[in-house]
Amino acid sequence: MNLLKTCCIALLFAACTKHENSQSTSGKSGNEMDAMAVSFTAPVVSANGLTSEAQASQKIIKTAQLSLTTTNYKESEAHLNRLISQFKVLVQERNTKEESGSLNGNYTFRVNATELEIFLDSLRTIGFEVTQDEMKSEDVSADFTDTELRVKTKRAIYAQYLALISSAKNVEEVLKVQECARVLQEEIETMEGHLKLLSSQSAYSTIIFQLSVIQPEIAVSTGFWFQMKNEFTSGFDSLKDVSLSLVGAWPFLIFIAGIYLGRKRIKRFFVSKWNPAISLSEKQA
Repeated sequence: MNLLKTCCIALLFAACTKHENSQSTSGKSGNEMDAMAVSFTAPVVSANGLTSEAQASQKIIKTAQLSLTTTNYKESEAHLNRLISQFKVLVQERNTKEESGSLNGNYTFRVNATELEIFLDSLRTIGFEVTQDEMKSEDVSADFTDTELRVKTKRAIYAQYLALISSAKNVEEVLKVQECARVLQEEIETMEGHLKLLSSQSAYSTIIFQLSVIQPEIAVSTGFWFQMKNEFTSGFDSLKDVSLSLVGAWPFLIFIAGIYLGRKRIKRFFVSKWNPAISLSEKQA
């Protein structure tokens, strides 16, 4: 029995020494731990030939983007708040801003994945028109299962480290085993954090929602009288623009009018200057 413990300690020391001298510490440390775990633990195999670690549930991350227009922003917003309360939706972000005289509300929701489709169908009913409706799905089942297996393997090795500390012969051996255990514990915590993130993202789907308001006349279907109204308004706007342009050019218009009204005097001035005889005859007359 003592011989077995001595061999185990020697293997652990060799693994730690190799871990300290390698350039890629985390990669080689993981390989050594996995190799040692095979000698310490045996995988549990189920009746269908698969390991118990491979029986993880499917993990799918869904993200939806939905944009709506409405003719009554306050009424639609009130309906939206009722839906949020009904489905117990987590509102991660909410902001409302006014652009070009129209209101725009931007939201980020987290909703239970099992109620995602029902909640989206309810959202579509609060607006006048759907302008964007997208859904993206990402299957992270393989990543989740692989990480979960690695965590369980490393935890088994970590337990062996703790057991070997009591068998160390001196302080140096204890410190080496503790250092290996510390590095392994950090790797386990990182992986467990990744698992929690995948579980949260797959259990609660994300919805990026936008609600914008349009003027009631824009929502009316276009027809002959609607086009006539637009053309009349366009002509009036053109006339207004021309009038404003003329008012802005008033110095130039006054100059032209002065030339037009005084054209005879100007002509007489130049004629008398270049032809004195004509000027004399005009004076005698």
